[in-house]
Amino acid sequence: MQDSLDTLVRRHDEDRWLASRFAPRKVRERLIAIYAVHGEIVRAAVHAREPHLKALRLAWWRDALARIHSGGPAEAHPALSAYASAAAGLPGETWLGVIEAEVEHNEAPWPEGEGAAQRAAAGLMQLAAYACDQRVAQGANERLACAAAAWGSLEQCRTLRGAPAEKAQSLMRARSAYSEARRQMRGFPGELFAAVGYLALAPLHLRALEHGRAGAPLLARQWKLVIAAATGRF
Repeated sequence: MQDSLDTLVRRHDEDRWLASRFAPRKVRERLIAIYAVHGEIVRAAVHAREPHLKALRLAWWRDALARIHSGGPAEAHPALSAYASAAAGLPGETWLGVIEAEVEHNEAPWPEGEGAAQRAAAGLMQLAAYACDQRVAQGANERLACAAAAWGSLEQCRTLRGAPAEKAQSLMRARSAYSEARRQMRGFPGELFAAVGYLALAPLHLRALEHGRAGAPLLARQWKLVIAAATGRF
């Protein structure tokens, strides 16, 4: 089951998957479980055609996650089964904000959608950081928020379907957010790299978007992550 989830996460969230490779096996399994659940939430928020069907699906995920964090059994779903084994010590209440933010990011016009993307990124990054090292993560909340703001701005750029002027302004905002995050991330705890390291890929993706490409090549991203992990420079 873990192998199939790993493959699924790589398919829908390759940047986070790549960063998770820098974690020990047990931590990596926790990260993959978190990202697998997130992928299912995104699919429910984006691909459900009828509003009432979307609401039902997202309510099901909210209830299923709340049940796990209250000590109840996991629903018969591969992602939830894996998450139930990874949930100890994670801030389960964070999922509610992630779900709400993903819905708003999908539905709100620009620039309101950017704030929603940032909130979704922040919640997911917090969960991942706690999965790596809860004690260290508790002391890094401000810098995690800054990193998530930069990644959320990038996500907004990647999904924006607006006029050229809006796209240009969105790219400019994302570059500014990344510059601030990079400054804040100096000396960031290495224990949390697997949860946050994909931030180092932001300039590669922004450059690709500026040239009309969907994203940066895999080899360039892999190399960038190796350098960031070795130097601590995002």
